[in-house]
Parts: sequence; structure tokens; C-alpha cells
Amino acid sequence: MSLSLRPMSLGEILDTAIQMLKSKLGLFAGIAFFPGLALLILSMASNYAEAGTDAPAPSTLQVVVSYAATFAVFLAWVVVHAMSRAAFSLAASRVYLGEPVTIRAAYGAFASRKGSLVGLGILRGIYAFWPLIPVAILGGIIVAALSVPANSPIYWIVIVGLITLGGIPSIALYSRYALAYPAAAIEDRIASSAIDRSIELGQGRRWKVCFGFLLPTGIGVAFNYGVTALIELLKQPRSPLADSPLTLSAIDEISTLLLSLVFSPLTAIVLTLLYYDLRVRKESFDVVHMLDETYPDEAYQEADLPRGSGEVLTGQETLNTQTSTEEKP
Repeated sequence: MSLSLRPMSLGEILDTAIQMLKSKLGLFAGIAFFPGLALLILSMASNYAEAGTDAPAPSTLQVVVSYAATFAVFLAWVVVHAMSRAAFSLAASRVYLGEPVTIRAAYGAFASRKGSLVGLGILRGIYAFWPLIPVAILGGIIVAALSVPANSPIYWIVIVGLITLGGIPSIALYSRYALAYPAAAIEDRIASSAIDRSIELGQGRRWKVCFGFLLPTGIGVAFNYGVTALIELLKQPRSPLADSPLTLSAIDEISTLLLSLVFSPLTAIVLTLLYYDLRVRKESFDVVHMLDETYPDEAYQEADLPRGSGEVLTGQETLNTQTSTEEKP
């Protein structure tokens, strides 16, 4: 699947992302499967532990082993999740440019960069979601001062108000850093450089980036809440599964995994297309890519031209360099 590099509206980006996901569903779902599976194991282990209240009290060794295993799965999820963000971006980039890619190649490209990608995720999380920390502290103080029960309307009014208070600035900040993983994956940048690159590319286009990741993410969250509501209905006394909490938990977690196989890659594809859209608009990357396809490596070395994933030339500099290259014997 090869698509032309050109400026696109947000609607065109979403439509192209859906087309790419449909045409390469096995590829993108395969990339999403590994972090989804790790999260499924982690969540089900926690739910099973809570459900087993009638079991004999475990020994100290069993408790230690259980916590150690859970922590190990959590660390595995952190690493695989960070690698999957970069793998999504690389896979989406290659599909968009009509280049071959496999699940193994997408993950393998970042086998030696696990630490950098985990660091990027941590940095992006801190930079984007720090407003939630003072809001959480404020919420704890307010709830403690009011001494209201959790099922009270006042309690939920306070909670919703605080989430809004912290969520709006967090979303705005996340828009600054949303393109960091595409920059890290496609341009081979370290964490701090990828953060700076995301800020640079998104300058003046924050709303487009914001709605770009909010729309697919919001649809995925809505589907997830729909499944949660269905699980709550199945817990009712008349339901045949009312006395099977582990079965209900398994249905909930497996449905979450299946949704993540679709909406996680969809959001990542949209962000990758936004990354290319902004590069085309600001850096004439369509011209740079045309030169990549037109000239062999020897011509680039002779003309001292960087490839499109390296230092970026402006459109006029690219055209000037192209002219001088064509005049060489």
C-alpha cells in the first residue's frame, strides 16, 4: 500500500488511517498483541487474587512470589508497551511509504533501544500529566474535609470537577509531546530530542494534533465503557453468570484486549500520519522523499544530501541541491 505524501486535512488523515489499518490488520494487531497480552496477564492475576477470598491464607513465601511475579509482569509490560509505540510508528511509516515491514522487523528495529523508549514514555508522562498530581492532592484534602461517602452525589461532583480541572491542561500538554514516538522511531532520535522534535513539529498545529489523538482514543474508551456496562448487567442476580465472578472478569479483560488490538494501532497510525503531514507542510518532506526515491546512495554521498530521516532540508534548499546534483556529470 503506497500513498502519496501530501498535506492532508484531519478527516483525510483519519480516513487514511482506517484504510491502512484495514489493509494491514494482521500486522498492526500483531504489534498490539504483545503489550495487550502482558496487560491481560497482569490484570487477570490481580482479579483472581481478589476473587479468591475463600481460599486458605497464603504463606509468606507465596505472597512474596506472587508480588514478585506481578512486578515482573508489570516491568515486562512497561518495556513492551514502549517498544510497541515505536513499532507502530515504524510500521505505519513503512506502510504509508509503500515499503515492506513485518511484526518481527518492527520490534527488532528497537531491540537495542528499549531503555531510551521507556525513558521517552516516562518523560512524556511527566511532562504531560504533572497537573494531575496537585489536583489529586487537592481532591484528597477536599474529600477528607467534607467527609462524604463514596456513593454521595457531592463526592462524584467533586471528583468530576477535579478530573476536569487536571485533565484539560494535561490534554493540552500531551498535544505538545504526542509526536515524540514517531520522531524517535522514524528519525532515530533519543528521548529528549524526540520530545523537542514533537514540540517543533506541532507548533501552530496543536488543535489538529489534539483532535487527531482524541478522536480514535475517545471512540475506543466509549467501546470499553460499553463492555463494562454489559459486564455490570451480567452481574445482576437473574443473570446466569452472576455467580461466576472469574468468568465475568475473563470476559471483561479479553474484550479489553480485543479492543486494544484495533484502537491502539489506530491512534498510533493517526499520530504517524500527523507527523508526516506536518513535515510535508513545514519542511517539504514530499520533495525530500522524492529525492530519496530518485537518487541512489552514491548520488547523495556525492552531493552531500541527507536522507529524509536525517537532518531535514527546507524546500528551497532541497530544490537548489537537486539542481546542483543534476548538473554534475
